[in-house]
Amino acid sequence: MIIIMSVSGGFLVLRRMLRQINFITRNVKEIDEKRLHLRLNLKGKDAISNMAQVFDNMLDKIEASFKKQKQFIQNTSHELNTPLTIIKTKIDVLKQKKSITKKECMETIELVDSEIMRLSKITEELLTLSELEENVNKANLSQINIKRILEKMLKLFKNQISSKNLKLETSFDGDFKILGSKIQIEQVLFNLIDNAVKYSTPRKEIEISLSNDKDNKLLILDITNISEIIKEEDLPYIFDHLYFLIPNITHITTATTNS
Repeated sequence: MIIIMSVSGGFLVLRRMLRQINFITRNVKEIDEKRLHLRLNLKGKDAISNMAQVFDNMLDKIEASFKKQKQFIQNTSHELNTPLTIIKTKIDVLKQKKSITKKECMETIELVDSEIMRLSKITEELLTLSELEENVNKANLSQINIKRILEKMLKLFKNQISSKNLKLETSFDGDFKILGSKIQIEQVLFNLIDNAVKYSTPRKEIEISLSNDKDNKLLILDITNISEIIKEEDLPYIFDHLYFLIPNITHITTATTNS
């Protein structure tokens, strides 16, 4: 009797496991790049249910990655298309004129040159981004002084800050030396300051500070600017690659690094 009950119980468990496996197999076959939103949603605490939950978590990450990749392609296309559209529009206007003055010709040359430089900068940043992601664990690390690099970058943006009548407030206090890649740190600081200046409302303030945390283990860089571009719903995405912002209001960009 005991043997019969044991066999029956084992058979029921086995049948349930086979049903779960068939369910997983059937549903996994339906999941592709267009249906990444599908989930197994298998409840339970047995091994197969746990495996299904791990699989669902993996799909969450893959779906998020695909969405970011799609957004990145759209934003990159927009960034590349904008200067091309400006150049084409200017040339089309000139083509419709019967005669072109020397001044108009020079203005067009300057505009085309400016937009080509803009395209070059975008492609250079894309290449830099690709290299950083490929060599994330191969960077040449050395002792660098963040304050010196920051002061160097601020000199580069002196004219842009002045042209927008921005008031720059700086506060540097603490130990400014960290272990890092000088080239990558310079790129990060350049991008942060460039965005702060570019998207700041004219005649407003930009505040930049360097300080250590209370345990003197972290060096905290805080860049604050007032903007009419970033909306609250944009905040979770502002550090995504080439995320494009639609004009509206404010915020702060902060970077923290280990000393």
